[in-house]
Amino acid sequence: MISFTEQKRNLKKDHSGFKKIKLALLSDSASQLLNNAIKAYGTRHS
Repeated sequence: MISFTEQKRNLKKDHSGFKKIKLALLSDSASQLLNNAIKAYGTRHS
């Protein structure tokens, strides 16, 4: 499992050359952390 600090580091990496994928995120509460986690996970596995 990847730690939260590792995920935050992955968000700072250059991901401009990656393939863009559209994803809808529906939530009834604040979803900013989940949004960032999805981005970091995608950066890690690209």
